[in-house]
Amino acid sequence: MNRIVLIGNGFDLANDYKTSYNNFIVWYLKEILYYVFRNHNKLYSDKLCKIELLLDMYDILPEEKEMKKWEAKDAIEYFEYLKAKQDFYKIEFSPFLSEIIKSVETKGWVDIESDYYDLLCKDISIGDDDSIKKLNECLDFVKDKLIEYLEEVVNEQKEIHQEIKDKIFGPFKSNDIAVKAKGAWSEFLKRRLESLDEDFIKLYSSYNKDFGYLESDKRDYKEMLEDYLENGKPYDNGYRNISYPDNIMLLNFNYTDIADRYLLKKDSHFPLIYIHGKLDDPESVIFGYGDELDEKYRKIQEKNKNEYLTNIKSIKYLESDNYRRVLSFVESDYFQVYVMGHSCGNSDRTLLNTLFEHEHCVSIKPFYYVDKKKRKDNYLDIVQNISRNFTDMKLMRDRVVNKQFCEQLKN
Repeated sequence: MNRIVLIGNGFDLANDYKTSYNNFIVWYLKEILYYVFRNHNKLYSDKLCKIELLLDMYDILPEEKEMKKWEAKDAIEYFEYLKAKQDFYKIEFSPFLSEIIKSVETKGWVDIESDYYDLLCKDISIGDDDSIKKLNECLDFVKDKLIEYLEEVVNEQKEIHQEIKDKIFGPFKSNDIAVKAKGAWSEFLKRRLESLDEDFIKLYSSYNKDFGYLESDKRDYKEMLEDYLENGKPYDNGYRNISYPDNIMLLNFNYTDIADRYLLKKDSHFPLIYIHGKLDDPESVIFGYGDELDEKYRKIQEKNKNEYLTNIKSIKYLESDNYRRVLSFVESDYFQVYVMGHSCGNSDRTLLNTLFEHEHCVSIKPFYYVDKKKRKDNYLDIVQNISRNFTDMKLMRDRVVNKQFCEQLKN
């Protein structure tokens, strides 16, 4: 039995890197302000934004210590302040940037890929091919700027969090397993009983652990597991010492190499797949949308225009063998899914549906974030998003681990 760890942006954030889209928007807008006001340039123009100074005067920016505290809404408010001074400044936002700003103002957060897809569907519905071409150019520009930003952010090396590593490479827990997968779970434990010698010692070494059990320990394990398997008798946590996954795949949806720092050792046999590409290989970066289950996507396909499908993830996956490697892994054995920092939003729905509804999936366990100021966690948000990746709600309710058995990604 294996494990797949879905690593999303929240994973990087938990490791103290400011890699969210909100962080990126602040950086991008501040870069524009610095170019105009600090360097005294009368004109700034790119695919998203244009600022023109109409008079020979420059606004005074807030102090840097204040700007360091900016969130996306603060940077946007400053631009709105400038836009109101129409005699001094002329500011134009592209429809794409306007949509992003609207998301920040209405929701407090932004999903750039989702906003792109919404605009794409609108433009297609009215047959505006010119707007679609410009929208794709805007997304390409955003991708380039995002890569530039992330390269700056992850340049600083920080210590990894051992508690996160312990969770990634921890043993299975019986309460996590779906009801319909209990048979597979029992078979897994039976195989472990049969391999408490050389095979299991080899597995243990792959986790950098020394099993070192005595014959009496082995006898206790067997008695305990036999009572559980044959008689349903409860047992203590000792079984967890022999319930480590046979294999673990880190499925990284981020472009950063932060997940790489969590590998047990450089020659680890546990695979790490950058499903959306890596920062150090910009050509490999996949940035777009992937929801083939959406009715609007089917309408896009029916239009029979390749320009409409330029940034659809499921098509971009064909440019490497990463997707096939994932499929090979899920077909090889039963597996559990850990959700670590991935929102499970619709922008990755095609791939997530393949994993979540696969016949080999035995459970889906979200690791949630707690906002200490608001005294609120995001377990329900994650589960709601997970549910949208299912077509069978009964299956979803069985496979998603109940909150009482889940835990924070980082305390």
